Amino acid sequence: MDGRSVALLLFLALGVWSESTEDSVGVLFFQRDFPEKVVEGDVVNVTYTLVNVGNGAVYSLSTSDSALVKHKALKLTSGTPKKEKSILEAGESTTFSLEAKTIKAGDFMISPAEVEYASSLTEEAEIRRGFSTLTNYIEIESLEAYKKRTDLHLDVLGVFALLASLLTIAPLALYFSTSSSLKVPSVVKKTQ
Repeated sequence: MDGRSVALLLFLALGVWSESTEDSVGVLFFQRDFPEKVVEGDVVNVTYTLVNVGNGAVYSLSTSDSALVKHKALKLTSGTPKKEKSILEAGESTTFSLEAKTIKAGDFMISPAEVEYASSLTEEAEIRRGFSTLTNYIEIESLEAYKKRTDLHLDVLGVFALLASLLTIAPLALYFSTSSSLKVPSVVKKTQ
């Protein structure tokens, strides 16, 4: 079972536990997801998902992702990780995404995204802060390494094709040059 599945099960269990209490409690599951392996220069889709697994609503949700925005290997190209939602009822979810271009090769860790929300609409409401469930790692392969790994190696293929054609043509040429010099006796009898 991967880390995402374990995190979701823990949050769902917390949501079931919160249903057994007398007060309505909103519990958020927050996940940021993007590809783990990409090539330098690729544009990656980053998806954020918020799920209220509790038995009560949460209010004044606000997300941010300063680690992604300030990361040295990524540059935002469209969208923003800053989203606000006034209410997320129990059992509801919301998803949004952005795009970022990879600008530097290497292996990088990106710290979790942040979420802040209130337990009610009153001024005395408890403000809760949380993070996306996983720290994400991204492996950005350099463009040169990618080309080397996926190149068709035309120079090697060209030499192979030339040798293969010589090995095929040489015996045929030899056969036809010797067969034309041989005298084959005629089967037809001359009549007198």
